[in-house]
Amino acid sequence: MPSEYYALRLEGVLDVVRLVMRHSDKVSSFGCGVVAGPEVGFMHKKDLGYSLKKYYVGMAAGVHADCRLGECVSLFLEPRFTFVPY
Repeated sequence: MPSEYYALRLEGVLDVVRLVMRHSDKVSSFGCGVVAGPEVGFMHKKDLGYSLKKYYVGMAAGVHADCRLGECVSLFLEPRFTFVPY
């Protein structure tokens, strides 16, 4: 059945690799961190017998791995999960 989700997410990243290596002389081009923050959104789900329209508040979390290719360019991988109590 068709459904629509609209969300606004505010997240912060704690880069664990750069935090541990900040006193080291080596400059790492790799980083890895934890991503977390609140999420507010609206969902509209249609089913055979009813239509559900709800606002929700949830928590988003993930892991952030990145590689700096240059001064201005980075590639990153960020799998994430959203926990919504409904």
